[in-house]
Amino acid sequence: MSDQKKNTRFALAVLFVHALFALLVWGLARLSRAALPEPVARRLLPLLTVAWSCALAAGVLTTNALWYPGSLFAFADFGIPATWH
Repeated sequence: MSDQKKNTRFALAVLFVHALFALLVWGLARLSRAALPEPVARRLLPLLTVAWSCALAAGVLTTNALWYPGSLFAFADFGIPATWH
């Protein structure tokens, strides 16, 4: 497979993962809105969307730091030790 095809497939996969993340955030915001009284819920949907986006992004970064302690987002002595296997 050519490099251009690999890059295209990778770009489409990244776009797909981001679209799934956006749908998850939107769904969680809608579910949170459904749990609130109607007058309050209508105004809070944008705030709920931002709050869920921040919460899930923080979860993704924390999971990345735990699973891949050598990554940019981790610091020394954080996460799973290298000898865990």
